[in-house]
Amino acid sequence: MLKRAGGFVSVEAVALISALCIVAIFFYAQYARQASWHDQEAKRLAAEVRPAVEALFAKGPQAKLSPEALKDQGLAVPAPLQLTVTPFKDLRADWQMEVWHPQGQRAYLVSAQGIQDRPR
Repeated sequence: MLKRAGGFVSVEAVALISALCIVAIFFYAQYARQASWHDQEAKRLAAEVRPAVEALFAKGPQAKLSPEALKDQGLAVPAPLQLTVTPFKDLRADWQMEVWHPQGQRAYLVSAQGIQDRPR
């Protein structure tokens, strides 16, 4: 047995605490892997958004940017992914869209200048 300041701690108690810590680490690692996978899905969609937006504005320069307009253009947005237009950024000269997964940790801001990622 190990002697502590307030009394004795059995080896079984130390083993139990160690096992609980290991289980907690595995749960966190699983969560982090899933969040990373969801973020990769959002990043793939963000890469597809820019060409779709450029095609939308090539069809009609006065078009308003919206997720529905991109879906009509042929952009497939899988169910859990979210695609929104940044407020007041829906015209050809200055457009921005945000792509994210509800269970992910990152959001991707897509604009004419490229793709930027940020914490969600």
